Amino acid sequence: MSIKRATLNGRTYLIEHLLHSQAREVFTILLRNLGPAAGEALVSIAQSGGSLTGVSPAALGRAVQDVCLRLNDADLARVGELFGARTTVVEGQQKFELDAKRQDLFFSGRMAEWAEWMSLCVEHNYADFLGLLTRATSSRSVESATNETPKD
Repeated sequence: MSIKRATLNGRTYLIEHLLHSQAREVFTILLRNLGPAAGEALVSIAQSGGSLTGVSPAALGRAVQDVCLRLNDADLARVGELFGARTTVVEGQQKFELDAKRQDLFFSGRMAEWAEWMSLCVEHNYADFLGLLTRATSSRSVESATNETPKD
């Protein structure tokens, strides 16, 4: 498994991939909370001829409202718990796992850093899916399957 190394506010974050069962759980939480809003935004983009500049402000407003109404503390806590168990922070000579208890004190007064860390975790764990979704890349399994020689 690869490890993403990122520096936020002078601290180094070492982010490992979630185990598949954990990634699946987070994926479900993300889809439930962000999927309908993404759908609203995509419909608006399609109606504007595929241009982001033509996106309806009303559609964006509905998308943001939908996320705000769906998202809850329990979901954020669970995602943070799962990502934290797979993240090590290096701060000076200290090195520690970012477990749920430590996050409460560590991110106190650092909401922007928390949000950046969460987005880095999502990006690292779902890069192949996001690339496939945007058609920027194919998943590695698809590439492997297309390069194999069929057996008779």
